[in-house]
Amino acid sequence: MIGRHAVTSAIGLGVVLRVGVACWNGLDGPSFGATADAANFHRFAIAVSEGQWAPGAGLTGFSYAYTLGLLYRVTGPSLLLGSLLSCLAWLTSALTVRASLRHLHVAEPAQFATLLIYALLPSSVLWTAVTLREPYELLSVNLTLYAVLLLLDRRSVAAWLLLLGSVLLGALLHGALLVVGALVIGGLILREAARMFATPWARAVAVGAIMMAVVFGGGYAFRSMYAKYNFTGGPAAAMERHLRTGMLQPSRTVYISDPTVGSTAELAIALPIALLQYLFEPMPWKMNRWIDLGFLAENVLRLVMIALAVATALSNPQQGRLVWPLVVWYLAMETVWAVGTFNWGTAARHHLPATGLLLTAASVRWASGPLPLRSSRE
Repeated sequence: MIGRHAVTSAIGLGVVLRVGVACWNGLDGPSFGATADAANFHRFAIAVSEGQWAPGAGLTGFSYAYTLGLLYRVTGPSLLLGSLLSCLAWLTSALTVRASLRHLHVAEPAQFATLLIYALLPSSVLWTAVTLREPYELLSVNLTLYAVLLLLDRRSVAAWLLLLGSVLLGALLHGALLVVGALVIGGLILREAARMFATPWARAVAVGAIMMAVVFGGGYAFRSMYAKYNFTGGPAAAMERHLRTGMLQPSRTVYISDPTVGSTAELAIALPIALLQYLFEPMPWKMNRWIDLGFLAENVLRLVMIALAVATALSNPQQGRLVWPLVVWYLAMETVWAVGTFNWGTAARHHLPATGLLLTAASVRWASGPLPLRSSRE
């Protein structure tokens, strides 16, 4: 019978695989997929450790490399150390997923299957064991999810602090996590507002005020922390500009043929198309290398997990109270990434931060007994 030790073994297997990749990257690398951004972050960290400042580079978005560079000042530059720290971040993220599953009373065989997938996902094994932001982004999202589950169960100052801290960590790593984190916090505040205000008009006023605060406050924070992004002309123009700039470098994995987004109406049409391509490219007829089989396999698994979560929400309304918000959260996060992604190699990396969120949503089907969700009226 699959029990607690098997679940721990699944996580341990994931650690062993990632430490192996870290040793490969740090001692005889670069490992597969660690030649571009991972190498650049390591070089940037070395520059920081030597007291150099990269002209034009802001702290936000590069906070990971700055922090790594400060550590290098103490230990000396070490690609192996940087890679092993990523393994530690992944381990913490896996333990957080396990804590979320246990909080939801998911059966141990389902916990084992969930964490085995989490541990063995090929893109995760390769890219959460090198000097990239993804393992830390993954940790941020998983901690945010765990904090949300705690708050849905009971009011807790500690859980609110964990939520704010994890969203802040994500915001420092990438603007997409700031946007989605602001929406998550806003959603929780709206839920509390529905409980606090008894009359419909009072709730409407509270909801409107909170939504305005989230939209304008989150937008101001994003523009302040990520001033390098050019939003002249509005979101549609910004998306088109970003895609055209990125596509200047030809790549076999580019899946967007025409990045034109001329108006807000065209943006509304382009977003769902971009999301579907982001989630499921490469299509079988576009594959021309063996590695594309790995991308295809992960895309099929992603489709199965989304379908499983949606089927759970449709078949069990009580579980749907939790699963629907998780699915919306997942799709919102993936949509934000999809806006600026145009090739399936980069997309595979960008999928990683939401992995724990999707697997948790799919695992709710095997929760035993009522979910620990207090009513918004309590």
